[in-house]
Amino acid sequence: MPIYNRCKIITCLNPYYMIKLKSDDYSIYNEFDYIASDGMGPIILNKIFGRPKSVRLSFDMVGIAGPVFQDILMNNESLYVLGDEPGVAERAIKMFQNNFVGLRVAGYHHGFINDCKEEVIQDILKSGAKVVIIGMGAPAQDIMAIQLREAGFIGTIYTCGGFLHQTQNSIDYYPNWINKLGLRWVYRLFTQKGMFKRLIESYPIFVVSYSRFLIKKQKDIG
Repeated sequence: MPIYNRCKIITCLNPYYMIKLKSDDYSIYNEFDYIASDGMGPIILNKIFGRPKSVRLSFDMVGIAGPVFQDILMNNESLYVLGDEPGVAERAIKMFQNNFVGLRVAGYHHGFINDCKEEVIQDILKSGAKVVIIGMGAPAQDIMAIQLREAGFIGTIYTCGGFLHQTQNSIDYYPNWINKLGLRWVYRLFTQKGMFKRLIESYPIFVVSYSRFLIKKQKDIG
């Protein structure tokens, strides 16, 4: 059984999230205990520039999410869900509990919390949850994770991107053959509105900005 004596924060980054950071400032992610790559772009560039090996991993049912829910069940802990539009978290929670019978949810809230962030933080702290998943998009979800730790949360926080939206109607968003062939990005191009435009607009910028960041890191180390 895990011993929760501090707060651990874990995120999965993709190129679209990374280019939203201002002035190529990735320093916020120095605060995280573990960063996985939700996409092949960062992994390829890390390899080119000789950075430590990273893992292609997402918060979804073929990645982190399933083992996280199983661990919560096994250790009789509870979950807090934060993110997306009003109503989405509730529907996603029903889907989780239908597929992980006995999963305890200590609380939930939608992700539009600019006017009530401190109240939500206190609600999470008082809920007794040891695991929090936050799906607010980056960098908002990552900032929230850090602020929650600074407020004294003890447990594990995962940022989950669009996971709540994707699972509100089905626990398995991607067909099995798509997962096996590693074609999730192609599937999203045809199923999510605006994905093609986002891909075209974000990837060239990401390649340039992230390469500049890695080059700067090399110079700092050298």
